[in-house]
Amino acid sequence: MPDEKLKTSVRLSVSTIEAVRQLGYTSTTDAINDGLALLISRATSTTIKDKGSTKEDSSLENENIILREYNETLKGELEKSNKREENLKQMHNNYFLQVQTLINQKAIEAHGAKKVPLQK
Repeated sequence: MPDEKLKTSVRLSVSTIEAVRQLGYTSTTDAINDGLALLISRATSTTIKDKGSTKEDSSLENENIILREYNETLKGELEKSNKREENLKQMHNNYFLQVQTLINQKAIEAHGAKKVPLQK
């Protein structure tokens, strides 16, 4: 026994009908039937995929959580590294300031040093 058929009425834009004819359909009924069959098959395959992917989704979610935690750890390490770098720069600047101060003190002492009198 062939499938029972039900007659329906559909309003389509002229541009849609022209596009369907350019695809090679001579009957809008055939085009609508093929389109609805494709829609049903996609919905069915999506439902099957959704049911099968719950395990994948949970493992992906776990991996996502782990990666987020690792990302936060890396951000913390980067901040610590930046602080160490700033501390080293400050220490370097302090060292050179001390050296410059010592050089200036020696220059002042050398300038003001007592001259040894020459022998008469």
